[in-house]
Amino acid sequence: MASPATFHVNDATDVYYLPDKMGVVSKVVCKKGVSQSDPAYYTLTNTWDSLSTTYGKLSPRLTQSVAVDALTGVRSQTSYTYDAWDFPTESRTSRSLSGHGYQYEKHRLTYQHSNSASKYVLGSVTVDATTQNLDSDTEYQWKEKTMTTLDALFRPVSKKYYKGKCYCPSDDPFFEASDSTRLTGETKWTYDSHGNVLTEKSAP
Repeated sequence: MASPATFHVNDATDVYYLPDKMGVVSKVVCKKGVSQSDPAYYTLTNTWDSLSTTYGKLSPRLTQSVAVDALTGVRSQTSYTYDAWDFPTESRTSRSLSGHGYQYEKHRLTYQHSNSASKYVLGSVTVDATTQNLDSDTEYQWKEKTMTTLDALFRPVSKKYYKGKCYCPSDDPFFEASDSTRLTGETKWTYDSHGNVLTEKSAP
């Protein structure tokens, strides 16, 4: 009687880098199968710019990511934009839902920066907003937003949380509707002269 055939299942992840752009990751390929020729079940492809800093040092920024999940049939594409200080200000993601339309998501960040000699603070987030909608319901979108108020020393003195369904008067899937969300919570802080937190109050 012949011996049963034996197969060895390989689980491999191949990562590709861009040596001319500080070694950033350009592609990730995940495979599981009996040979290297088996198709990938997950692929991530990244696109980077060629930004150079004021001093000429290469500092590439991620501008687009495309992820393909063969197991779920979902393909996600995300693009990124940045402010003058190279902080990410917006990401836009579209997901194909394997024959069930598209889901769109926009994540927006607003910052407060100070580059004075007496107060060098970069990247303090004051607005963090996310909107989501489906192409089957472009008239409305779901929105969540956090607004932070900072004092003169860039410490948070209040943080307000909003969420709700908003009417969207545009066919642009990434259009951000005017706020009709409701306030769902708030946190306030006070500080002593040494910068220690004196009080923290939250509601509800």
